[in-house]
Amino acid sequence: MKKIFCLLTLAVLLIISVIPVCAAGTEINVNKTAVKISEKDKSFKFDVNVKSPGKFAGVELGIECSDNLNLSKSTSTAGSMSAPPTEAKGMYWTSFFEGDNKLPEDVTVTLEFTCPENTINSYVLIKEVNILTKDGVGVSTEKLNPNIKVIAGTSQSVIDQAISENNNIGNSGSDSDINDKNDTNSNIIQAEQSNGSSQKSNVADSNSDIAASLKTGQDYNITDTAILLFMIIISLIAVAVLCNYRKYNKKGHNGKYYKH
Repeated sequence: MKKIFCLLTLAVLLIISVIPVCAAGTEINVNKTAVKISEKDKSFKFDVNVKSPGKFAGVELGIECSDNLNLSKSTSTAGSMSAPPTEAKGMYWTSFFEGDNKLPEDVTVTLEFTCPENTINSYVLIKEVNILTKDGVGVSTEKLNPNIKVIAGTSQSVIDQAISENNNIGNSGSDSDINDKNDTNSNIIQAEQSNGSSQKSNVADSNSDIAASLKTGQDYNITDTAILLFMIIISLIAVAVLCNYRKYNKKGHNGKYYKH
């Protein structure tokens, strides 16, 4: 009977573990997809907004950019610990985190890039975003690939083309998106969870438990959820079979119990 109770408890825990996986996905937003800079400007910046269904422990951004740009600084509205921009695997990486799931559902990261004077055309690609959630002694990682592209330069024709392309794929764009850095009409792009197994995270060394656990995260997607549900069903069937088997061993073929 004790074994049956343990199996039932396991099935319940599996059901509970599926609930966060089925929750609404994380959204990645940018406050502009085109930045008009003057001929003498040597830097520019824009915001990346992360909206998660619940509180989490950290966020890590993987950023690709053109050769004439350098990610010089990153700041965030939350996270008492951080890893400054560092290069790895052909991208810049930066992260912000806490020792537990204390980051709010809405976090904004400001990215600042340096560029040479009279930069006619350049681009930034928000290629990867990892949402880190403390899970017991480990850290689970939700890997997102938003692939949000931001164009920056002095060429008005390049800026206009970028806005036109964003409009064609359903993202709003206007002059206010270029000139007003505080514009709240952000271009929202729903990030999709990528398929795959555990993803190795690139982050600067840190003494925090979250940073040390970045490599242990596991990706979740619809396929993983289906597998978990299948496991739950199998567990329940196994419990039912075990119960019937125990009853059968205690009875004779005529339905009476044997005396020992």
